[in-house]
Amino acid sequence: MRSLFYPLVFKRFARTVATGRDLALYQPGKIRVDSHAVIEDEVAFNVKSEGAGITVGKGVHIGKFTILSCPGGEIIIDEGSVIGENCRLGSLLGLEIGKGCHIGRGSYIIGAAHAYERVDTPIMKQPLTCRGKTIIADEVRIGDGVTIRDGVTIQRGARIADGALVLGDVAENTVMQGVPAIPVEGI
Repeated sequence: MRSLFYPLVFKRFARTVATGRDLALYQPGKIRVDSHAVIEDEVAFNVKSEGAGITVGKGVHIGKFTILSCPGGEIIIDEGSVIGENCRLGSLLGLEIGKGCHIGRGSYIIGAAHAYERVDTPIMKQPLTCRGKTIIADEVRIGDGVTIRDGVTIQRGARIADGALVLGDVAENTVMQGVPAIPVEGI
């Protein structure tokens, strides 16, 4: 049934895509999935606004229970990248993940945050803020349980250790670890 239904509702859905069960789709007409992609069980594609969209490139693998939340901008995952299970990828002003990247289980790429200046208002009721588009270049390796703040650029070949908190840009071929993440000689 999925192979018949999905091509009708997605903006693009290649015939060679493998999907698990119970996908959550919000505005599937703004989602493109290229050939040989694998989308495991209970993945959520959440496109919330007119200018938003999600593109999943050729051969991308998205692990189960992952959420792609797109209240604005676009989420673009380039070919051959792997997103582990239980990840949350967000995009208020855009998220680009390059070719051949690996994002470990339980990692978060934060697409926005809430302001917290007003002490008389709960944080969740304060306005959204965003420092800009998040860019992860080709061949980046991100460990399990990593959190990456919005507006960060991670250059080609960088490595982020398990559990790191990335608050700023990361140079090419740099190894980062810690909370907050700092450059190290090797993992």
